Formats: sequence, structure tokens, C-alpha cells
Amino acid sequence: MLPGTRERPARHILSLQMRVANMSDGSYYVHRQPKRGDIVTTSDCAKLIHYKKWADGGLYQVVEGHLDRLADFDKFVLLQLLDHMHAVDRIFQHHLLGKRHGYERARSREPMPFAVLAEQVRELDDWYVDYVGALAEDPIDETIDFAFTNGAPARMRRGDLLLHVALHGTYHRGNAGILLQKNGVSPNDDRLTDFLGAEL
Repeated sequence: MLPGTRERPARHILSLQMRVANMSDGSYYVHRQPKRGDIVTTSDCAKLIHYKKWADGGLYQVVEGHLDRLADFDKFVLLQLLDHMHAVDRIFQHHLLGKRHGYERARSREPMPFAVLAEQVRELDDWYVDYVGALAEDPIDETIDFAFTNGAPARMRRGDLLLHVALHGTYHRGNAGILLQKNGVSPNDDRLTDFLGAEL
């Protein structure tokens, strides 16, 4: 803020994307917040989608080798978590493509065997990598209308949809890691710093 000015938020101006400062002479100037596309770029999304694929692959590798070591209830919860993560990825794939997905909730209608789920996750992660790799900068800021599984209408930028896909699973991979540790299994290292280090 400039010396001698008093800053106050504009009332409902461009959905609070501007701030107005009251100058000492009574005039106004406008601070424009950076556009979302200036923050979320295609290259940012591509890196995070690659990170998601890498982290998913590490988790599934650990689970594949140690699923039988989990107590029955913990195994059930873990498979539910993995299915939910995949369902959300599938739903948002359809949002990006402008297609109906048919999901009534963020999980599969019928549970899948682990091997089938793992293969579908690998294929969908590959699809996301290819999708964002072919995406130009301009479409990243396009607005997409869709509906959540509860029927509520929504509108998000394409880049934000991709961000959700990239970041949603981080929370649930943490859930999965706790279940693995509870049963004496060390989870994979899935920190972003691990991924960036592996790229070097």
C-alpha cells in the first residue's frame, strides 16, 4: 500500500478479485489480484500429475506385496480408500471431457478385486499424464460447468480440476500409510521432495 492511503476491500467487485485503496486526495486506484491462470499453469499441473502417478505407483506396489498382512477390517478400509481415490479420479476425468460419469457417489457400485483396481489406476494415471501433456496454456483457465455426485451444480477452471485430481489423493495416501504402519508395513516415501529428488 502506498504511504498516506487507506486500503479497504471493494464490495462485491469482480467477486472480490480486486482491492480498492482510498488515496489521500479522495481518488481510488485498483489492485488487481493475479489471474488464476497466472498461478496455475499447464506445467505446474503436469508436474503434479506426474507426481500423483509416481506416488500412486509406489503405494500400489507396497499394498500389492503386503495386502495379506493386514487385518481383515484394515484391509477392507484400505480397499475402500483406494476405490474412493480412483472413483474421484474417474469422475473428474469425465468433468474434464464434458461427459456424464454415472456415479451417484464417490466410489464404485461394486468393489473391485485389488488386481483389477490396480490396473485401472495405472491406466487412468497414464491417461492424465497424456491429457495434461497435450494441453496448451490457454485451455487451462477455461471454465467448466459440471455437477457433483450429490447433484449440486459447480463451476471450476480446468486447471483447478486438475489440481484437485493431483492433490485429492495425498490425504488418502496418508490414511493408507497409517493403516499399513498399524499392521507393521512401511509405506512408500511419497513426499513431493522425494519425487523431485527422484527426477534428478
